Amino acid sequence: MENLSLSETAISTPSNFPLDVYKWIKNNASAKMALKLMAVCKFFQHKNGFPYFVVKNVESCGNVWIFITLDGKRIACEKIEDISKRLWITGKVDLVINQNVASTMLQKTVVCNIQKLQLDNQRITLDEFKQLTDGGKVEMCDIMQTIITNENGEIVSLEDICECIPNVKKLVM
Repeated sequence: MENLSLSETAISTPSNFPLDVYKWIKNNASAKMALKLMAVCKFFQHKNGFPYFVVKNVESCGNVWIFITLDGKRIACEKIEDISKRLWITGKVDLVINQNVASTMLQKTVVCNIQKLQLDNQRITLDEFKQLTDGGKVEMCDIMQTIITNENGEIVSLEDICECIPNVKKLVM
């Protein structure tokens, strides 16, 4: 029998919980919780790398999506569906020209923790706007020719929009 150190034993068997419990936690954790779990215990790290495509900026201009990675690489594609992993956005979202690209992007997004938001000529719901501003870090928000509606299709008030961006320093409408 091999002599294993305490740390090696802890990595292979995190504690006395059944393995199924850890698998369930790993498979059902939200993206932000999964990141915390990965930092605490190697058991929660994924064998095939981080399961999300982490980008600093996302831009949509016409029929082209541009993703700026954390290391500054620029990746362009015609369809957001061409990206195999779900998006984790950390810097800026800039969506212009085509209506409903915000909704399309959000279907592919797991975390949107941004500082700058630019929506031009978009039609989104308040829930989608909340998803875009979920991190609570938006400091600059530019909403031009964009309609934000509630679940009944009614245009929401400025107060409702401002509640979603409590740390905003510059708001352009």
